[in-house]
Amino acid sequence: MKFCQKCGKELHDDAVVCIGCGCAVPSSQAQSTSQSFSTTNTSYTSQTPTTNHDFSHDYAVANTLGIISIILGAVGIPLAWVLAILGYLFGGAGLTLAIISINKDYFSTKGKVGLVLSIITLSCSLINSLLGLFLGFLMFM
Repeated sequence: MKFCQKCGKELHDDAVVCIGCGCAVPSSQAQSTSQSFSTTNTSYTSQTPTTNHDFSHDYAVANTLGIISIILGAVGIPLAWVLAILGYLFGGAGLTLAIISINKDYFSTKGKVGLVLSIITLSCSLINSLLGLFLGFLMFM
């Protein structure tokens, strides 16, 4: 029985790649077993992994945050045209959640879609703010 040196997941004896994190199992790790025997006092010691990272949890969190960022970005676009401050709030929150989602799972498509929608929301808010300033300036001239 052996364990991955990177994520601590239990590996098969003939494993070449860890199924938990995808890193290659070094050939020296295949030769060293997870058991050590002491010849002086015949005691048995078993090495256990120090970390056990649950990657499925990261995927679930990234998926949920990605969905929430999509909703905030999609709802924020029309709100940005009505009231720019709402677009800034929704776009900023969606952008933050999308970045966290992508950091947890880089291949999260939902996080990337949420990122794009949040950037569009923030852009619409900025355009609305600039138009408001320009029209306000024209009215007072």
